Amino acid sequence: MKGEKKTAKRLLALCAAALVFASCPAGDETEPPEAPRPAKDDHRVVKMNNMGTPDDPSDDVRVINTLWCEGHWQDPRLAMGYQLEDSGKLFFDRYVDLYAARLTDRDCASLPDGRSSCRRTGLHLHHDERMDYKLTNWQRYIKPIQDKGMQYLMSLVPSGAGVAHGGLYSWPMEDAVPWASIYPAETEYPFGETATQRLIDQIIEDARLYNIDGIAFDDEYGNGPGAGPGRPQAYPNEGTYYTTASARNAAWERGGRNMLRFAYEVKKQVKEKLGRDFTIECYEIRYGSYMPSEMEYDGKRVRLSDVVDISYSPWYGSWTYPSGAGLAQHHMPNDQYGPISIDIGSATAASAPKPASSESGIVSNIDQHRQAGFGAIMYFSAVSRESWKKDYPQNYFGTGNDPNEYFSKISRSLFGENTLYVGDDYVFACPWDSWYKEN
Repeated sequence: MKGEKKTAKRLLALCAAALVFASCPAGDETEPPEAPRPAKDDHRVVKMNNMGTPDDPSDDVRVINTLWCEGHWQDPRLAMGYQLEDSGKLFFDRYVDLYAARLTDRDCASLPDGRSSCRRTGLHLHHDERMDYKLTNWQRYIKPIQDKGMQYLMSLVPSGAGVAHGGLYSWPMEDAVPWASIYPAETEYPFGETATQRLIDQIIEDARLYNIDGIAFDDEYGNGPGAGPGRPQAYPNEGTYYTTASARNAAWERGGRNMLRFAYEVKKQVKEKLGRDFTIECYEIRYGSYMPSEMEYDGKRVRLSDVVDISYSPWYGSWTYPSGAGLAQHHMPNDQYGPISIDIGSATAASAPKPASSESGIVSNIDQHRQAGFGAIMYFSAVSRESWKKDYPQNYFGTGNDPNEYFSKISRSLFGENTLYVGDDYVFACPWDSWYKEN
């Protein structure tokens, strides 16, 4: 009851703040509807024979296309604009709000002189005002894509101030840099059992209030407190902290086990407390790369592939076949791994693979993907058609090309049909941007 009162007060405060931009729609503070959403039609990868025509459809395999959007300012409804031309199905199966929730142990405020002042407030999830606006108004921004069968996932990203996914429960670098040397005023490890459980409780509360379908680990920005010369990083490396590679690797392993345990507990507790499944994806860069294939925990063998639904290679513009003993991607079945990540709309778009022909660029990568039976592709930072035409033609297209053709080349390889972008009726950015035009 106490927690519910606290949440109610928080939502009222959010709505009051949102009045600066727009009125909170009626009913946004209510529980998500109990009626089940429509089942998502499976996307099936069409296996092509050497004549370039589809083989027997009974041999088709499932593929999941996930749109990870950097910038919580973006309107998730944009994703509904990408549809397959013949079947009318949505191109994307999932939408991940990147930087939706930061793992942090402090709150910061801007000072009049331009500096910021921060104070330690304990481990928690932080949504900034833009993300809070979107979540508080979930019926407007999130529910429409769910009604179309697309899952909405909230990313968890380290804050850059000492909290990393692999540093929950226990400090992986304890052998080299004891946690007490970093937090001398603490009586116990500040991100241990109790603090991590509070974090999980917050995730469950977000899932309950805003009907999110899962979380995604963006395993970056875990620098240690006061990162700099002589200060530890949350990610072990070849630096001065370890005298041997085995000690460094042991820290990686401990962090990977922490991360798998955290994912397991989130998934299990959402099922227990909310009575539904919860999707977990991982964008592998740091500790996420060292989650073990399985481990003993909670009185059972916990398998990575049972806890993490999809894992992706994070290196844009390259097709990365899983390899390397000890890496999590090496432990994932092909149908739960995405070896290619495509940057389609950010400031680094110039480095994205070009869809020039079936013999080069992205289509060649997709062909390899399909032939090897991989079950996921991550697309990064899609944009509206008008924005794409204005800002990115020099990076992607020659004369006469547009986003339809880019995605159609991919879709023809995967599904045997074109992608039609019908996004003119869908907004691009949420209403705090001054150039936003209301529908």
